[in-house]
Amino acid sequence: MARRLFLGALALVGLPVILVVAALGAANTDWGRAWIVDTVESATAGGPVRVGIDALGGSLPGRVVLEGVRLADAAGVFAELARVELDWSPLALLTGTVAVDAIAVDGGRVLRAPVLPEDPAAEPEPSEPLSLTFPEPPVAVRLDRLRVAGLRLGEALIGREATLTADLSASVTGAAATAAGWAELASAGGAARLDLDLAVVPGDGTLRAEVRVHEPEGGLMAELAGLPGRPALDLSLTGDGTLADWRGRLTGGFEAAAAVDLALVLAAEGPRTRLGVDGTADVVALLPEDLRAVVGPSAAIGVTLLRDDDGAVIVERATVRAAAVSVDGTARLDPSGTPVAMDARLDVPDLAPMAALVGSDLAGAVSARLRLLEDGRRAELSVTGDPRVASTVLER
Repeated sequence: MARRLFLGALALVGLPVILVVAALGAANTDWGRAWIVDTVESATAGGPVRVGIDALGGSLPGRVVLEGVRLADAAGVFAELARVELDWSPLALLTGTVAVDAIAVDGGRVLRAPVLPEDPAAEPEPSEPLSLTFPEPPVAVRLDRLRVAGLRLGEALIGREATLTADLSASVTGAAATAAGWAELASAGGAARLDLDLAVVPGDGTLRAEVRVHEPEGGLMAELAGLPGRPALDLSLTGDGTLADWRGRLTGGFEAAAAVDLALVLAAEGPRTRLGVDGTADVVALLPEDLRAVVGPSAAIGVTLLRDDDGAVIVERATVRAAAVSVDGTARLDPSGTPVAMDARLDVPDLAPMAALVGSDLAGAVSARLRLLEDGRRAELSVTGDPRVASTVLER
């Protein structure tokens, strides 16, 4: 009797192990791999994105090699990947971790973004309040290396044919979120490069950001911005501190054509988050010709935003000092983004630089104040000054 019970218990424990071993063995045969490929293609055949695979290799399940991967939507094939390799540890799932040693994408092309069907019955997702904390994920995710080599991007995707190369790593656990590495986009005008090192560690409050984007003269970014002469780009975001008080700086740009120098402050105040931005922006080259005299060579900017725990946004301070105009104001937006309160003032000490906007000579000065009252249901606008259009004085 005891022997039969022992053999029965051994069968109950051993049968799942035998089935798993048998399944893994079958998966590593030509028949098993063909069955997996056919199952994937059949499962996605009626979906918005269809997957095609020429060959499946590797030592499954820990090492998966896909060759000739095709992604298609209703309009046809939008991406082809020559080789995709995944090395990961299935056993790490027992400890609650998705542990990926490496993902490598070698060769291929992405012609365009996929065309996905819209669901008219789908409800828009509610806006979540901005928070510098994040809940512990159900599983930890660790990606030691994401390598991309020779992936061509089509003109329909980014405006110019280019080749993507990247080497990145990332992890998200209950204790921290990190990302580091580089990515390079090479095109006929040179290579644009992104370097990054980001970390959020709620346990000790660390918040670190080091990001740099740069490319030589004649590059893709300057072309997309429409800058004449396509100047070189060098833009950096640096910052270090804690979740309670992080300070950073955004500096650089397209040489003398367009540049910023902004001090950033990000702070968590319990469930609320405050963001401050102060500095200067020289963006005149990015503006329409009629606006350049109004803004001038450099504009001073000052903004303080408070995101409340219910999703409402309070604009505690908003100031802009440009060549021909200045703006000061405060406001409040409800969780849906609708303004429910505002007190803004516009001062134009000399209307002459605005002549190109209206197509007539202007002179004099104007001040205007706009107020939203009663939760945005009532607006008050007052205007003072002595504006003159083509030598005609307007009644106040």
